Amino acid sequence: DLARYLARERPVPLDADGRPTAGLLCAWSAGHELRYHSGWPTHQDGFGPYVSPRNTERARAYFDATDEDRAIAVLEEMGTRYVLAENLGAGDPPYPLPSLARRLVDHAGSGAERVVRRTGRTRWIPALTRHRLVQARPNRRGGAWLYEVVPGARIVGTTEPRRRVDATLELRTPQGGLRTWATRARADGDGRFELRVPYATRGGPAAGFTPEGPYRVRMAGRVLEVDVPETAIQAGGTIALTEAPTGRRSAADGRIGES
Repeated sequence: DLARYLARERPVPLDADGRPTAGLLCAWSAGHELRYHSGWPTHQDGFGPYVSPRNTERARAYFDATDEDRAIAVLEEMGTRYVLAENLGAGDPPYPLPSLARRLVDHAGSGAERVVRRTGRTRWIPALTRHRLVQARPNRRGGAWLYEVVPGARIVGTTEPRRRVDATLELRTPQGGLRTWATRARADGDGRFELRVPYATRGGPAAGFTPEGPYRVRMAGRVLEVDVPETAIQAGGTIALTEAPTGRRSAADGRIGES
């Protein structure tokens, strides 16, 4: 189903000579099937050691990674635009909790609080801010989750020094339900903060996981709303979040409108 979605909604981009300019990363066991039904070249498949042993190593490094920036660097080496994630990861489970393999499936790319079994304390698992969820087929075993790799937009602003800043976005799923994507950051000693986000609230894809309204940014007892255009997501743009004395709603250009 997800491969056919890619073929229909996101056909593979070609250069002037008809060669693909981007690829799809998945578990090696699904490579042939996904390539056949989607038309997208896959970076690894069942012939991995005989075709591209370097990509097999890269795929393992990506799904093993706990730092998203390091994982993105691996994807850029391969020219990856889409990742299809399952519990299999690169094809060699199991994976630890903070790994990309787990975060892509267990949390759908959102930040989440998890209880550490040994201590009973909660631990914040950071959001994936350059992975935009496109389609999903969840099931009791985890299912399959399709992500688009995007530059992501940066929401910047100021608040009280060292204060935590939270942002959430409600997403309408392809099945009609709602899912919350969440991220957080902490302001520095001067009160400056930055939140990177992968979803556009204006001008983004009409199919798949679609935003229901703007981002809601909570800081120092206040809640501001900010719209993020698709152009900022694709260009890695910066959106200044400021507040006027009479306003509560933040626009994408940083101005505040009357509530």
